Amino acid sequence: MEFLLAKNEENLNLKGRSAFLNDALYLDFTASGFEFCGEFNNSDVVIDTEISAENGLLGVIVDNDYQSMKEIPVVSGKQRITAYEKLNGKHTLKILKLLEYKKGYYIVKSLIFDGKILEKPDEKPLKFEFYGDSLTCGYGNLSTNRDTPQPFGFLEHGYRTWAALLSEKMGAEMSAVSSSGQGVLTDCGGNPEGTVFKYYDMAVPSYNVKWDFKKYQPDVVFIYLGNNDINYWRMNEKAEPDWAKFDEKSKKLLKSIKSNCPNSKIIYLLGHDSENKYYEGVEKEYKRLAFEYDNVYYCGGLSSNQNGGDWHPDLKDDITIYEKLYKFMCEYIKL
Repeated sequence: MEFLLAKNEENLNLKGRSAFLNDALYLDFTASGFEFCGEFNNSDVVIDTEISAENGLLGVIVDNDYQSMKEIPVVSGKQRITAYEKLNGKHTLKILKLLEYKKGYYIVKSLIFDGKILEKPDEKPLKFEFYGDSLTCGYGNLSTNRDTPQPFGFLEHGYRTWAALLSEKMGAEMSAVSSSGQGVLTDCGGNPEGTVFKYYDMAVPSYNVKWDFKKYQPDVVFIYLGNNDINYWRMNEKAEPDWAKFDEKSKKLLKSIKSNCPNSKIIYLLGHDSENKYYEGVEKEYKRLAFEYDNVYYCGGLSSNQNGGDWHPDLKDDITIYEKLYKFMCEYIKL
């Protein structure tokens, strides 16, 4: 039997930011997807999809067994993907896009299996949202060396990141509003148009669909940005930072998040070399914001060994970052 997602929306828990367009669910951001409960008659579970990405991964989690997550390689085109084989009885399935939005979107039209969709599963009691760059996307975290990850989409896992590990550990829903290369004042190449402001209020950036903040009010918002600003300044000696402008843009993002999510705690994160003079400038700004505003915090020193693709965290590095942040959360954040 075929179950159209658009006609069964009331039975789905949507994960991350997404939107229904043209009677299908569009998944653009990292770790966006959906969860449903079903009763299966020893049946394969097939997903009717259209993939715009050249390559990428689709994640499948059964009965919230995070450690046994199934990662399915996908390529561009219309296709029916077997998410799970011979499922019998009542189970919960979570289907997730593991690729960042810049590399392509996934469209999910329907589920095909012998059985029925049951009532919507319960949401987790906590909600987290992460604004970040490649370190939050999982860029190259499946790589076995520091070379540029090729093929890119098969080496980026958006649900084995420090953000996903923290969310799973603390029993929180996860929304990752992240994209490689993005910064606060500039992107990694110095482009002032390639910053977080390009997508922070989007549901499906590829189709310019805005996000309704009322749909998801996070208990905690994590801002792991500034890394690309630092890298650009470090690599281009003539590009000295305008700290007044950086302060202006940082406050703009903070005030927007506070306006849209007034009850959220906000945590600034930073993870570059503390001996870098630009790191010190960004850290100073984030500490000042944490001092000036209520429910705003700063956690630095999250650097990892960066053994993944293009000197990014690999899976072990993501665990290191997560462990440091989890310790900080337990010590300073009351939820």
